[in-house]
Amino acid sequence: MPPILSSFGSGSARGFGRGQVAVSLPPVLDFYNLPYLATADQVGLSTNNSGEVVSDQYGIGWRIAANWGFGGAGAPPNRWGGTNWKDASVIQSRKEEQNSGLIISMPKDSFFTDADNFSNQSGPGYSNWFTDRKADQAYPDVNDVITNKYDSFITLGGDINNPDNKGGAVYWRPPAGTSYVLVEFGAKHSDSPCSMVVWDNNIGDVHLGVKYAQHNSSALGTTDAINDVSSGVLVIAHKPEFIYINSDHQGTIAGSHYYLYV
Repeated sequence: MPPILSSFGSGSARGFGRGQVAVSLPPVLDFYNLPYLATADQVGLSTNNSGEVVSDQYGIGWRIAANWGFGGAGAPPNRWGGTNWKDASVIQSRKEEQNSGLIISMPKDSFFTDADNFSNQSGPGYSNWFTDRKADQAYPDVNDVITNKYDSFITLGGDINNPDNKGGAVYWRPPAGTSYVLVEFGAKHSDSPCSMVVWDNNIGDVHLGVKYAQHNSSALGTTDAINDVSSGVLVIAHKPEFIYINSDHQGTIAGSHYYLYV
């Protein structure tokens, strides 16, 4: 198993914060020393699914939150039978909304994007998003915090430097009752900055940040990739206040194959 990386900011890196009591949960903590950051092939997801659930190499059944693949209406990816397919034709755009402050307004079990480019130009079965206009951001103050803290984030792949604050993102708030999430992510473009951020919406600040660049070249153009050796994956114990923000910085094309939860 690859090395486990510590959490960004305060609190425990084992999935339970100070003062919390471990309760009966799915056995994720038995296998993933959280937060867990690695390449996506280390998870060993099955190519088959049962309804909305896909199993990893440990037999943990993950629900499919987003099966990314920008194929246009009526053309979902083949991966997992297209279950919970999502791309720009089915998630809300909040581009140019320009909310001030550091608290993000979005319901549980929802996605939105503020990218001005959302497409499959990096290959089928992989949706990507980017922008280079500050005015397109739904939460520009949130983006400023992420950019200002970028250099202290955990690094995953690439020669990363000089992030800007103009990037577009996809935002995800998991369903009520979620215990753990698994987010898969990568970048395509020049070796420029992207980020995957766990945002604490109670305090309006970064709970954990990952910076990455050009980390999915092998699976681009490969339809319906699963367990991509060149994509990143983050497994983390979820809290109701967490929102997951996958964004580009400085023109990098951020994106993903899938987001899962249990």
